[in-house]
Amino acid sequence: MFKLGIWKIEQLRRDNLVRFGMRKRVAIDLYDAAVDKSQDDRNWMQESILRNFGSGNNTFKLTFRDRFAAFDDEVELRLPLILPQGQCNIQAHDVGVSDGRTTCPFFELLQRVYKDQFELLISDYDIEVLSVPVGRGNSRVILDSRANPLQLIMPPFVFSIIRPVTPYYYPVNWLLRVLNQRSAIEEAVQKFHDQSNDIRKIHIVCTECQDLVSAHQNLQIMQYDLLSKPHGSMDIVRAMNLLNPSYFAPPQMKIAIDNLRESLVDGGLLITGSNTGAGTQINGGIYRRTGDSFETLYESGKGSPVTDMLVHACKAA
Repeated sequence: MFKLGIWKIEQLRRDNLVRFGMRKRVAIDLYDAAVDKSQDDRNWMQESILRNFGSGNNTFKLTFRDRFAAFDDEVELRLPLILPQGQCNIQAHDVGVSDGRTTCPFFELLQRVYKDQFELLISDYDIEVLSVPVGRGNSRVILDSRANPLQLIMPPFVFSIIRPVTPYYYPVNWLLRVLNQRSAIEEAVQKFHDQSNDIRKIHIVCTECQDLVSAHQNLQIMQYDLLSKPHGSMDIVRAMNLLNPSYFAPPQMKIAIDNLRESLVDGGLLITGSNTGAGTQINGGIYRRTGDSFETLYESGKGSPVTDMLVHACKAA
């Protein structure tokens, strides 16, 4: 048994995404090739490209435009009461935004609540990747900006290096990846260090988000790893579909929560939640920093899957 991938934009069609009930893996470097399509086509294409793409920090890029719409409505009702506008601009950080398409409605939400009296920073572990040609033909390796390998594309196959298939289900894919991965990655990493001219940068930021960043001085985007040191002193930090136990082992999750807490001023708000797709129930809530832990102000569904860690959080000695 084997599974083919989608490695050129002409193959990216709705009727070609699934084979024998299994979704095909799509080369991430097709992301920018969808930019010139109509808005509807561009949206479903880019969402399909991101669907099974794993970043170097073990998270998925999976996202949808209105994924958190109902939850955002609840947040908008409560924000003016929980955190009213003061004399200074509200400082906010949306962490782990994937390609930014869920940030766009959040920015609009903040505009309605705080007018222009806020500044929003948005970030993700990867906001660009590198497509590095290797071997012959159309083979290439996808690296992140730290030279970590993410995908190996050997037409007609697309292999995930972060989350590879098992030999039990796809022995052909597994064997081909094992036989070719090491040499392909070595060649790609060498080209990275040599700053080879044939490396192509792909910005993983949706058109709508790029347009918002260009149009508004109070919106900025940056690369940020949640497991690195805390960033800024924020009134609001939003982390949607990020604090998932499937992404982080308990020691890493503690670091992530500690960093989120330390990036908030005392009394600042953590808005967090997870769901499985657009329109599905959000399990999450709004939590206020109180010293070294969080106080629950509002919960949606079952609450955050890490609520216990949030409300009992304390600094590592």
